[in-house]
Amino acid sequence: ASSEWRLSVLVGCEPFAQAASILYNKSRTVVNMSLLDPFLQITDDEKDFED
Repeated sequence: ASSEWRLSVLVGCEPFAQAASILYNKSRTVVNMSLLDPFLQITDDEKDFED
């Protein structure tokens, strides 16, 4: 019975694992963008100073 329960848990977790990997990949790109954001803001500030 325990082996069947483990199997059902694994099968039940598979969609969550796929969703987690998708969210992980998305969060990585979001983190990369947020890391670039300060640099983009700095260049914008420099443009403001030129005005």
